[in-house]
Amino acid sequence: MPRVRCVVDLKLKAVKAPGVYFLSREDVYLSVSLFGHNKRTRLLTADFPLYVQQELVFDKTYYSAVLSSEVLDRLRDELIVFELVQMSRYGGSVRLASYSANARDFLFPIPSRSLYHSSEIREIPLRRLIDFPGENPIWLEFSSVTDITETVLPEVDSVLYKSSLSSSPLYKPSLTDSLAYKPRLTDSLLYRPSMTDSPLYRPTVTDTLLYRPTVPERYGLRPLTASERLDLERTERALERSRSMEKLELEHLRALNKSRELAKLEMELETKRRERLAREQLENNLRRSQARYLEDLEMDKLRMSRRYMYL
Repeated sequence: MPRVRCVVDLKLKAVKAPGVYFLSREDVYLSVSLFGHNKRTRLLTADFPLYVQQELVFDKTYYSAVLSSEVLDRLRDELIVFELVQMSRYGGSVRLASYSANARDFLFPIPSRSLYHSSEIREIPLRRLIDFPGENPIWLEFSSVTDITETVLPEVDSVLYKSSLSSSPLYKPSLTDSLAYKPRLTDSLLYRPSMTDSPLYRPTVTDTLLYRPTVPERYGLRPLTASERLDLERTERALERSRSMEKLELEHLRALNKSRELAKLEMELETKRRERLAREQLENNLRRSQARYLEDLEMDKLRMSRRYMYL
């Protein structure tokens, strides 16, 4: 029974951040996680732009896929993660920038049902983390080749693909290709096929419908190292401090707004009080003028009456 194999060839070119300088002179590297595997580039000098010029190959065999087109839909459940990491003089490492997306949209940016895609040089923006030494945007320059094919023996195909890579003049052996590498039980060469992997096995409809990928197969997650846990705790503490500062600033702004509103209300009350006092004073003046006018009229009447009496 043929299986469906997806091979992704990432050619990392450079990491650019104009106008940004590293605060520390320790070496940096680029880490890529895909299909549950984590690979990293060689150590680079801490100076932008970072000319990586390295090729990383990821492959995964889907044993339960009946058609090759099903892998295109399953790639939406895969997660690809890029991380720019700098070594620390105190041990461990510090993450500076990251980027994550589902593999379907990343490897096939143009919507299509094609099983092969080769892209020219592309650029994606990396998300700056709290330890990034600048405010300017950071860009990753790369190109990718994705090939989804059917294979009968994926283990042999992987060995042949590695041999073809090693025969090329641009091949540089990684840590897993060295003589000091000790294979794990999960390696492809030590893989023991089960009953469902035999050539006579034919998956039924219920097998495909009841298939549930595991968390590493779905998201490509990997356990955090001690340094990454420390970095995560430090970022969480920094976020808590920033949130507390934001809360204090919000409370301060609210208190200022309340004090301004109270000052406005006091000014309005003062103006109304002055207007009321002015109105009362005006009414009192009007009453006095009316009383004087009435007194003058009475006096004039008395004078007129006295004159008529003498006449």
